Amino acid sequence: MKDLIITLEDLKKGVDPINKIINANTLDALKLLPDDFVDTIITSPPYWGLRDYLIEEQIGLEATLEEYLEKLLAITSELKRVLKPTGVMFWNHGDSYSGGNAPFSKSSIVKAHILKRPGIRQISHIPIKSLYLQNYRLILRMIDEQGWILRNIIIWQKPNHMPSCLDPKTEVYIKNKERVRIMNLGKLYDEGIEDKGILTPTGWKKIKNIWKIKKDK
Repeated sequence: MKDLIITLEDLKKGVDPINKIINANTLDALKLLPDDFVDTIITSPPYWGLRDYLIEEQIGLEATLEEYLEKLLAITSELKRVLKPTGVMFWNHGDSYSGGNAPFSKSSIVKAHILKRPGIRQISHIPIKSLYLQNYRLILRMIDEQGWILRNIIIWQKPNHMPSCLDPKTEVYIKNKERVRIMNLGKLYDEGIEDKGILTPTGWKKIKNIWKIKKDK
């Protein structure tokens, strides 16, 4: 396993990153990768204001939503550069609530994953208990400012979803789904690749945009 892990210093020395795990700051590592390098990106960034990963310079504990979005936009700019023109990115991004300093659920699972939140949680023009729409704000800027194409949104239905971090006495909706945004750079259409669907071991197939992944037994 150790042979699969490389560091930022390894990248600087010219170590081939193919089939390797790069243990480094995401933005720093991306800057060392060549243009048009990868076919597929599958990622889920830290959501703003939900978890402390106990890592210095982590994303998600910024004092303001704007600072958080700017950090992610710097990363998505590099992701666009390293993604091949015919590539695709699957972007899974959740959300958080304004004024979300309500007591956590008593669930030990939740407490193990959510350790602290930013000191500044409420934005003046967003009512308390409203979703920030941090994911949509980011996606709109990726489209408007960076030229990404939002091709579709996959609904990932989760039979074994995480417990809610909101007060179970007041929360009405059970969050049993996530949205995975499919982004690309448009070359798929020029080549006519996307019209065929997804290449599987049995050939090209069209896929539905609601995914239900069953829990392993």
